Amino acid sequence: MQTAAAAGATALVGVLGAAIKSQIDYADKMQNMSMRTGIAVESLSKLAYVAQQSDTSVETLQKSMKFLNTSIYDVSKGNTNAIDKFKEFGIQIYNVDGTVKSAEQTLIAAADDYVKLDSEAAKTALAVQLFGKAGQETNADARRGWSRYQSPHR
Repeated sequence: MQTAAAAGATALVGVLGAAIKSQIDYADKMQNMSMRTGIAVESLSKLAYVAQQSDTSVETLQKSMKFLNTSIYDVSKGNTNAIDKFKEFGIQIYNVDGTVKSAEQTLIAAADDYVKLDSEAAKTALAVQLFGKAGQETNADARRGWSRYQSPHR
């Protein structure tokens, strides 16, 4: 009887250990992604949740954010093509003080404007313009999930 209990306890410890390791690995992945994208870990976790619920990989999300950050950088350098990309969809890329919005702020603005678009073609065009090929790979459910995304600062 004690042997069965010991075996059960050992199995439980193994399962708990694996679960803890999985959580640590996920937290590490989110931290690394945060450093690469400039988006807070808490916000990335929300985005990753929406993406995963829509069968979109975290890797696709990361590619999307990289493309968005590149576009924002181009805006900060005065690149008219990049500026026009945001204007085309009515996305306000500048803060009130004239500085360029962060990736997180831009994503929130894009989500707000995304839900106002009346056709799937326009929504797909917005996703591709802002997120490149990864935007095209992101399925419609994930793109609709942008509207569910809420900044922790709102």
